Amino acid sequence: MKDLTILAKVKFDLRDPDEAYFARYELESILDAEAKPIKTIAALFRHYPFSELEEDVIHLITRHLYLGEIQGYMAKVDFVDIDKLVSRPAFFREIYVIVPSAR
Repeated sequence: MKDLTILAKVKFDLRDPDEAYFARYELESILDAEAKPIKTIAALFRHYPFSELEEDVIHLITRHLYLGEIQGYMAKVDFVDIDKLVSRPAFFREIYVIVPSAR
C-alpha cells in the first residue's frame, strides 16, 4: 500500500509553459513513480488526505500558484529519498510529503 502522498507545486515564475511538462518527468525520475498532473491545487482539499489538513497548512500550499495549465503534480509512494527530493528539483519550489495520521 502506498502511504505517502507527494504534492509538488510547479514554480510560479516559470518562463516557458513547456517547463511545466518537463517537471513531470523530473519528479517521476526522483520518485521512481508515476506523477499525476494537477490542474487546480485548490480542488484537492475536498478529498482525503488533503481534507484533513489544518487551515494554516492549506494557506501555505495555495499561495504563489503557477498560473499555467498545470499547477503541480501528485504521486503516491511507499518510500521517498528526502535527499534527492530536496536537492534535485529544478522546476519545483515547494514539495509536500503528506503522511496519513494514525487515528
